[in-house]
Amino acid sequence: MSLRFKRYIKHQTKEITPRRMSIAQRSVDKDKDQYALFPELVRFNTPIERIKAQDHRAKSATQYRRDQRAKAWHKARQIIRSLSPLQRAGVLQYWNHGTQCPADPASLLDFLCRFQSGRDSGWSNLRRLRQIRLVGSGILPRCTVFSEPMHNPCNINANL
Repeated sequence: MSLRFKRYIKHQTKEITPRRMSIAQRSVDKDKDQYALFPELVRFNTPIERIKAQDHRAKSATQYRRDQRAKAWHKARQIIRSLSPLQRAGVLQYWNHGTQCPADPASLLDFLCRFQSGRDSGWSNLRRLRQIRLVGSGILPRCTVFSEPMHNPCNINANL
């Protein structure tokens, strides 16, 4: 079973630049001034501690989002595996070649939910995709109904 998907970004730690260090220093100084009478309430004593805490929070938030996305992909694969072979083939064909939606699990789960509820079977979209391919390869003739100029029964703007 092959699914079109887009990988989620990995966390990249930012380097400690002088600008970042001065921003952290101002924040630490502001906290120390704010809690001058209660120094035990100050969270960070040095700018390095603050920067490391920020990096750790950013890394854990990114990892949490990656884990949630992986769970969504697993759920989508589980739903696809539960379909009959014909339905599975149709859903995979539509997902991999017939849709322009983003390759993320939310879009796939939305499509699968609509597919299972009967609101969107996907078969009409697959039929349209196949017709486009057959016309493009020359097996089916092009539809000439809309390629010719439209008939104007009222002769409006005929002289223009």
